Amino acid sequence: MVTPLMMSFTEEESPESLSLRVGSGLHKASTSFWCRSIPCQVGLRVRKLTVAHSNNSPESVYMVGIQIKNGVGKYSDTRLVLISPRFIVDNRSSKTIKISQRCYANSFFDAKAEATHLSLPPSCNLPFHWPRLDKDQLLCVQLSSAWSGGFPLDNVDSFHINIR
Repeated sequence: MVTPLMMSFTEEESPESLSLRVGSGLHKASTSFWCRSIPCQVGLRVRKLTVAHSNNSPESVYMVGIQIKNGVGKYSDTRLVLISPRFIVDNRSSKTIKISQRCYANSFFDAKAEATHLSLPPSCNLPFHWPRLDKDQLLCVQLSSAWSGGFPLDNVDSFHINIR
């Protein structure tokens, strides 16, 4: 949602902290868990939002970034809490590309692997969440039929990927 949610703490003496979870509408027959407490102090944080599935499939984990900052002017007593996907992939090329976690980037047809691939048309950006946190967190890109090697997303930088 992009609609602001207004809230306040009921007790002045209680520690000001928040906790998040994935809503029940995203994974209907699953259980979502509350994340670790987030202190409402100015700064940046990352949290994992976990959803356990009832069909014995691996749990889904969503990495979110949380920025807390003070309001300005007459809102200086207000704290703004911004929650966004931890990773956003931006396709600035003129070609449609596919992205995948390295463990799912294979050249043969695998329906489970295909379900995790994201297709990005030119000039498109999409949030990206690792399908499996227990596997290597390396992203691969496919332009035609071959996948690139895996590369980490943790380093904040800009770089080029050579694809045959």
